[in-house]
Amino acid sequence: MTKFFVDVNGVYLGGFDSAAPPTDAIEVSAPPNHAEFETWDGTQWIEDPNKGDVLANREYAGAFERNRIGRLTVQIALNAENRLLALEGKPTVSPGKHRIDRLALLKTL
Repeated sequence: MTKFFVDVNGVYLGGFDSAAPPTDAIEVSAPPNHAEFETWDGTQWIEDPNKGDVLANREYAGAFERNRIGRLTVQIALNAENRLLALEGKPTVSPGKHRIDRLALLKTL
């Protein structure tokens, strides 16, 4: 049978079946619903009051990364367009002109 343990600070260590838990581990009745945001207070699991802030920061980081990938995609498209124009002997397009052209194209869709 699996037994669940926390450390002296109430941080969940995990469930142990046949392996021995770490020394000084304290057995608890059940695992937390979400170990990252809960600690054991001696009788029950208590949710971290900063959980919302942590999740919001993660969402912001994800949005920033998606935006970064989007900017990279635009830069790749601009580079490809300028290479084609150079091969055709035509002048290249500035990033500003490229953006204006793409926005105009989006409005037609």
